[in-house]
Amino acid sequence: MLVHHGTAAIILILISVLIGHTPALGRTEFEIGSFRAGANVTVSADEVIGEDLVAAGANVTAAGEMKSGLKAFGANVIIPGRIKGKLHAFGANVALSGAFHEQVTVAAANIVLSGNFEKDIDVAAARITVTPDAKIMGNLIHAAGILDIQTGAQILGQVMQKRKGEDDEQQEQWIQTGKKAARAAGMLLSAIATAALLVIGLIINALFPGQTTKIAALISEAPGVNIVTGLVFLVAVPVAVFIAFITVIGIPVAVIVAMLYGIALYISRIFIGLWVGRKIFGYFKKTTVDSFFWPLAAGVVTITLAGLIPLIGWLLKLVCLLLGLGAMCTAAWRSIQARHQIG
Repeated sequence: MLVHHGTAAIILILISVLIGHTPALGRTEFEIGSFRAGANVTVSADEVIGEDLVAAGANVTAAGEMKSGLKAFGANVIIPGRIKGKLHAFGANVALSGAFHEQVTVAAANIVLSGNFEKDIDVAAARITVTPDAKIMGNLIHAAGILDIQTGAQILGQVMQKRKGEDDEQQEQWIQTGKKAARAAGMLLSAIATAALLVIGLIINALFPGQTTKIAALISEAPGVNIVTGLVFLVAVPVAVFIAFITVIGIPVAVIVAMLYGIALYISRIFIGLWVGRKIFGYFKKTTVDSFFWPLAAGVVTITLAGLIPLIGWLLKLVCLLLGLGAMCTAAWRSIQARHQIG
C-alpha cells in the first residue's frame, strides 16, 4: 500500500510544484473541487471542510477541521488541525500535532508525532519521533530506521515493528492483478503481431511470386552457412550504421540502412516460418506442402511457441532469426552475381 501511494505522491508533488510555479496561473495554490495543489497549500485554522480532500504541494499545511478524510502529499506536510476521517500523508518531512479520530497512515523520511491519535498509526520512515505531547490510544505500527519515543509520550496500544518483507494484502492483490493484465495484454499483442506478419507475408508473396519459396528453400541448402551469414549481418550492420552516424555526413545513409535493417529482421520471420511450416506439413499432409498461407501460419505459430520454452526458447528464436537472415543475404548475393554475369 505504501509503495502504491508513494508513487502517486511523487506524481502529485511534481504536478503541484509545476502548477504553483507556472506564471500563467498567477497563484501558488490551485483548487479543483476536493483537490488542491500548488507550491504552498494551506487549509487555514478557521476553515471547515466537509468532504474528502487531496492536497499536494511542496509545502502542505492543514490547520482547519476536516470532517472527512485527508490525503496530503508534499516535501513538508504539517497538520495541526482536526482530522475526523482517515489520514494518508506522504512526504520528506511530516509533522502531526493535531487531533486524529481515525486511522493514520504515513510514509516519509522524517516523521514527528505530537498530536492526539484515537486509532492505530501505521508509519514508515528513516526516523520517527514521538514527542512527550503525543497521545496514541491505538497501536503504533512502524517500519523505522530509528524510533525515538520520548519520555512522557503516551501509547495505550502496542508498539509493533513490521517484519522485513511483510507485504500489504491489498498491494499484493494489485501486483497479482497487474501481472494478469500484463500477461493478457502480452498475449493479445502477440496475436496481433502474428496476424500482421501473416498479412505482410501474403502481400510479399503476391508482389514477388516465387521469391519467398526460393528464399525459404535456401535455408535447407546450407544451414550452417546461413547461420554464420545471418550472424555477420546481425552484428555488422549496426556497427556500420554507428560509424556512419559518427561521420555526420553519413547520417542520411545511416538512417536509410537502419530502416532497411529493421525491415530485414522483421520479414526474415516470414521465410523461416514458411520453411518450418512446410517441414511440418511435409510429415503430416503432403498435399499442402506447396501452398503458402497454411505452412506460413503453422511455422510462425510453431516458432512463437518454441520461443516460450524456458531456458532455451530465446536460443531457438535466435537460430531461426539467423537462418532467415542468412537465406535472405544468400539470395541477395546470388541475385547480384547473376546481374553481373548478364552485364
